[in-house]
Amino acid sequence: CLWIAGAAAVIAYHTLRHLRFLRMVNRWSEEITNQHMLAMLQSLKDEMGINKQVKLQVCSCITSPMLIGFFRPVVLLPSTIMTSDGLPFILRHELVHLQRNDLWYKGLVLLATAVHWFNPVVYLMAKAIAVQCEISCDERVLQGASFQQRKQYGEIIIRVVRNGAMHRTALTTNFYGGKKGMQTRIRSIMDTTKKKAGIMIFGVVLIATIGTGMTFANHSPKEAANEQTLTAAVTGELEMDNYSMDHYSEFLTKVENDPVKY
Repeated sequence: CLWIAGAAAVIAYHTLRHLRFLRMVNRWSEEITNQHMLAMLQSLKDEMGINKQVKLQVCSCITSPMLIGFFRPVVLLPSTIMTSDGLPFILRHELVHLQRNDLWYKGLVLLATAVHWFNPVVYLMAKAIAVQCEISCDERVLQGASFQQRKQYGEIIIRVVRNGAMHRTALTTNFYGGKKGMQTRIRSIMDTTKKKAGIMIFGVVLIATIGTGMTFANHSPKEAANEQTLTAAVTGELEMDNYSMDHYSEFLTKVENDPVKY
């Protein structure tokens, strides 16, 4: 009962917080009618193969770009970057979130947090997932970008950091992830070296290890004992004294002056 109450409280808290945020956005946001910006958004959608309708709005109560809406996605822009030269990067960033269904993954992380609300590690996990989600999104946006473009993109992030904290919820994209998270992102952005697949290899090895452990764990005690006996017999580690030849004594001839050997 305590666990159910805690999980329900976490879900209720985040749901009410998100609904309150949506009411605030509906009150203080305005739909962008600038044809140049709308054409830029449509061009990026066509380039990325996104057919879903995406609204573009400006909101005075936020300090960082974000994507909201599971079924009717909206890209929200703060008024401070309306004239930014890096606007194509920002729009592409949010469209990558839409293309990868990141809002749904955030909902899954929120569900995991609610289920394991009593475990402090799960909150660290959720925070790490949010940062890595943004880093991977940055990497997708900057594929094939020059060093100068990466520098410009990093300056946009620094500008967002200067704007300070922002209103957001667990069910919105997180362009601003705190100062430490932003430092990690900037280092990743300016790192032009080819990323190694070390994490992927580690994951495969870890899964294989867990799978192997589960396979051995599923063996019955009798099977395990038989395997151990067979292995010891092959390697010569099993002492012959563990075996009795009494059952075969009538077919064998004893060694003279030795009561054991045949």
